[in-house]
Amino acid sequence: MLRRTIACVFLVLSSILILCVALFLTRSSQKQEEKEKRRKYAETSKPFKVTNREPLSSDSRQNSPGVEKSDSNNEAEKTSSIEGIVISTGGEPVKDAIVRCRILTTVTDEKGFFVLEEVRPGNVSVIAQHKDFAPSVEDVALKPGERLRGLKIIMHSGMEVIGVVVDEYGKPVEGARASITFHLPPAEGVVYDETDKDGRFRMKKVPPQSPFMDVYVTKRGFVPARTHFRPAECSVVDVGTLTLVRGMSLEGRVVDTKGQPIIDATVYASGSFSSNSTKTDSDGFFSMWGFEDEELNVKVDATGYISASVTTRAGRQNLSVTLQKAAKVEVALSVEDFTNYEVRLVSQAGSMVFERRPSTDKKVIIEPVPPGRWRLLLLKAGKIVTKKEVVISEGEVSEINIP
Repeated sequence: MLRRTIACVFLVLSSILILCVALFLTRSSQKQEEKEKRRKYAETSKPFKVTNREPLSSDSRQNSPGVEKSDSNNEAEKTSSIEGIVISTGGEPVKDAIVRCRILTTVTDEKGFFVLEEVRPGNVSVIAQHKDFAPSVEDVALKPGERLRGLKIIMHSGMEVIGVVVDEYGKPVEGARASITFHLPPAEGVVYDETDKDGRFRMKKVPPQSPFMDVYVTKRGFVPARTHFRPAECSVVDVGTLTLVRGMSLEGRVVDTKGQPIIDATVYASGSFSSNSTKTDSDGFFSMWGFEDEELNVKVDATGYISASVTTRAGRQNLSVTLQKAAKVEVALSVEDFTNYEVRLVSQAGSMVFERRPSTDKKVIIEPVPPGRWRLLLLKAGKIVTKKEVVISEGEVSEINIP
């Protein structure tokens, strides 16, 4: 009886053990299958790097695999490099020439070689400069990741441009500035010289660039002069005689509302073909020359005064400009939280508007303010909270408390 009982118990335990093993193996198989499905899904739906913020159309999504997008973006981010040599027109290497490309700069070695690394791809200009030569420019197109080799930059000794400057009576003009502007990326280059006592100028190392170039001559009190010439490689070009004609004058005085002179005020006059500027003397007078016979817009600025503009004609000798003393407005806010507040000062005579936000001490300072009738507005979150009519006198400091 006992043996039969033990046999039954053993049979039951064996069955339970077999069932547990079967369940464990089944669960392990399911986990393995689920893991394999996740791996395959990740491979087929691998995300790609988006290069812009514009959404793709359905056709674009279907025709643009993720891996290709990522590679294209990486390709666009690759920088390029340029290797080359700088030589003279005789084929000799130019040592210590400065070679520039955008913000990158390097210097040639003893054999004239240079290397520019990490150049952004695109259309770029490579510029070579040396004290013994005229600047030289080579334009190249770089592809992403390209290593451009064998770029040759030939430097020329440049032209020597000479000439004479005289006045309308044929007398030489000393101290006139003669200049030539040429293309030198990213802006322009200028070669210039001042005339001597005989009115002669001599500009060296001028790069011949276009079929025609200009010589521009200026001197205070004269109308600027210009002449054209045809460039000639490695030679002396004589542009002849340039005549400076004394232009029309503009004279006047700058005063305040009480008739007192304003010292050191800046007077700037400009027209369609001529312009000049100067400062007033100790008596408020000013005098300028070199204007064409034309209408001039005259603007006057002075510290502590409101700027003024008038229109007159060149040749006037008694122009009077009156400036008003600037006022100052100090606004104090009696509010706890001023973060959303704004103060506006609106002129009732015109469209002038001042907008200010309070500082940490709950104050607003507005200057310079022209005298007159104004409307002071206090706004919170764009809505008017308080409105005041104020009269501001010339040169005064107005203290206003709001609300």
